[in-house]
Amino acid sequence: MKKVVLLIITVSLAMATVFAQNPMGFNYQAIIRNASGEVIANQTVGLKISILEGSITGEPAYSETFTPQTNQFGLVNLKISSGQPVSGNFTDINWSAADFYLKVELDLSGGSNYQEMGTTQLLSVPYANYAFSSGSKSWEEIDNNVTTSKKVGIGTSTPIGMLEVVSDGTNNIDDPLFEVKNSQGETVFAVYENSVKIFVDEENENKSLGGFAVSGRTGSKEIKDIFVVTPEETHVYIDEPQGKSLGGFAVSGRTSSKVDANILRVTTDLTQVFINESSSKTLGGFAVSGRTSTKSDETYNVLTVRPERTDIYIKPDENKFFPDGFTISGLDTNYQANELFSVSQAGTLINTELAVAPKLTTSDAFNITQVSAEVGGSIIENADLEIIERGIVYTTSGTPSLNIDFGNLDPSIGGIVSDSESDTGSFTINIPALGYLNPGTTYYYRAYAINNETLTGYGDIKQFTTADPSMLTFLVFDTNEMPIGSEATITLFPFGDITSPIQNQAGDSIFYVADGLHNFTIEAPGFEIIEMQEVSVSGETYWDVYLQPELPKYTVIFEVERSDSSPAEGFDVSMYGPFFDNIQVTNASGIATFTEVPESQSYDVNIYKEGDLENHMNQYDISEGSPYYDSGSGNIIIPVQLTLSKK
Repeated sequence: MKKVVLLIITVSLAMATVFAQNPMGFNYQAIIRNASGEVIANQTVGLKISILEGSITGEPAYSETFTPQTNQFGLVNLKISSGQPVSGNFTDINWSAADFYLKVELDLSGGSNYQEMGTTQLLSVPYANYAFSSGSKSWEEIDNNVTTSKKVGIGTSTPIGMLEVVSDGTNNIDDPLFEVKNSQGETVFAVYENSVKIFVDEENENKSLGGFAVSGRTGSKEIKDIFVVTPEETHVYIDEPQGKSLGGFAVSGRTSSKVDANILRVTTDLTQVFINESSSKTLGGFAVSGRTSTKSDETYNVLTVRPERTDIYIKPDENKFFPDGFTISGLDTNYQANELFSVSQAGTLINTELAVAPKLTTSDAFNITQVSAEVGGSIIENADLEIIERGIVYTTSGTPSLNIDFGNLDPSIGGIVSDSESDTGSFTINIPALGYLNPGTTYYYRAYAINNETLTGYGDIKQFTTADPSMLTFLVFDTNEMPIGSEATITLFPFGDITSPIQNQAGDSIFYVADGLHNFTIEAPGFEIIEMQEVSVSGETYWDVYLQPELPKYTVIFEVERSDSSPAEGFDVSMYGPFFDNIQVTNASGIATFTEVPESQSYDVNIYKEGDLENHMNQYDISEGSPYYDSGSGNIIIPVQLTLSKK
């Protein structure tokens, strides 16, 4: 006969169903292998289960058969008591009468030619099965394996229910009769002599789980919360009623004749407070009360509602002779309150008109370029009030609003553009009014209008994206037409705006900008700086730039004297050439000094003073080879004697 191996995984000695349900039983799992240890997968097998009483060779108190199919792992799952009975009755087993053993027999072919696989003692009897058997005990007696009465009771020798907890009357009122504790030994649920408590841990970091909930199960078996209590908040959830059922949430009272009567009822459609007529006018009704500033138990009514009358009580402020009073206000479209009705000891105000903000729509953007767009809006309702301002507000992020401080924003980031007209109806505006938008950028905008009640209305928020930028590439060479772009640092000023420069890292010669005229500067080690030259961009643009080698620089000192050899004070000395252009004024000693003058063999110098006949004009060589070069100081020192002009 071919041998097989039956590997028992789990015998679960827990009730398979709730106390009041039948049949009872317990779970059994096993993995079935052949003699070589190979799993018998996806195959129907025959199993016979017997519960032996008294010893390993005792008589079966109950036997049953199963024909389960193994899964891909050779695993079978059974519920003992749910098979095909062979002998005995599972519910008649008296678990308290003796020890019991589980005998397993197997037929690999799925038939009834069973081969005995072994017998194992059931060391723990399921409590629920035990409680329903003929030898029921208290929980303490179960643990001590002592047989007493037929039903399970805690604290009583004659329980009247299947499971009963009964106080003997000797315990302290603060001592629980029954407790449920968590893994930390902390009480979660407790039953006392006169109360029941559920404890909610306010330090639970997972706020979505902490607390206490009453839940219901829908027809699709989905679980929904109905009542949830946490340390932070309490929720009562109300589904919309199905059909004509009332649904909702109610607080009810019981009359002296034991009839239930609603006091408070809340549904998805209506909230009701029910007030009985009372012969005692001081007690009946509904009240909203305030607590005094001393935080004591002293209170006073603010609102009282009875079937006979409704009272609103106004308490004066300590610093006012008259109280502020009671008001009814309406909300405009911006949810701002406007007082309609006011009552106080000073008088009664009735406002017959409610000012509302204008209602607008925002139109779609059109004529969108790299740097601008046309947008607009339409005022569709204004309650016959005068419009004093209308326009468009836009930003690159967030919600466009007049509350934004656009005074500190560049127009390419956001702004407000007002229409020149203030009438109702449609309007169109080009944005921005000043400056430019950034290419390839998304902008959010909406129309606005302000009426003569200073109420502001907005249209819906829309968006547009400006056209993609053009690519500008600088090609940088030296005077020998050798590329030196890898060493050059380029700063671009879009549209000549010196407040918003764009500077690339050295060697990065590509910019993405809008079409038009821009300014740039270029610096490279060993070369003269190019400052604020203009570049014209139209689509993909390549711009050649040639850098001059950096020339030696000198300090040039002019020593100017009149024809009588006295110092010439206050004369303008103008010096201009291919790389330099500057004016200095001679001091009391007739000295005018120029610094950082690049080397050149051709500088024109003009020395002149308004209203003075003496002047000078000449050309000078500024270099180390100049006859005016002072080798000691390294400066160029040029003595000049003025000549008299003809009258």
